[in-house]
Amino acid sequence: AGFASRVRGVSIAGRFILKDVLTVESDSVVVKAADAFKRQEVTVKVPIVEGLKPRFDFLRECCIYTVLSEVAEIQDVVHFPGLSEGLAYCVMELLSGQLLATHLERIRAGEEEALPAHEAAELTDALLHGLEMCHSRGVTHLDIKPAVIWEVTQPAGVVVKILDFGLSRLSNLSL
Repeated sequence: AGFASRVRGVSIAGRFILKDVLTVESDSVVVKAADAFKRQEVTVKVPIVEGLKPRFDFLRECCIYTVLSEVAEIQDVVHFPGLSEGLAYCVMELLSGQLLATHLERIRAGEEEALPAHEAAELTDALLHGLEMCHSRGVTHLDIKPAVIWEVTQPAGVVVKILDFGLSRLSNLSL
């Protein structure tokens, strides 16, 4: 609670106003923010591991997201600074829904019904389409698992977003 209250209201780049901490990962913190220019809510990911290599790896992942910017099944990146900026961060679309891992845990615990076969097939088809689009752009994810698949909440159909390209491999690119 102390950290969350300290970041609330902080401005990044005079544009992104931090609101609430969404999650703290092993190497970064993810915060819900307001984009003052576009007047919409976004997600800001900030690395919490010091050093040149972690910073380079983080910015490399941001660059990979931009290579995949036209792939519907990838979380959109709105903005990230270059290497010369003092603070490394990545601004992405704010996703509604849940991780596939969370959904599967709830099914296993009996808190939710199992997915009907047609919904599981649609989810799998969407995931495979996203991976195919990544591969066609020279990106291999290398860490696909339910904890990096986001099920987007929407009225009809299945939309997934593939997250976390930190371990991905690039071909035909020099990133």
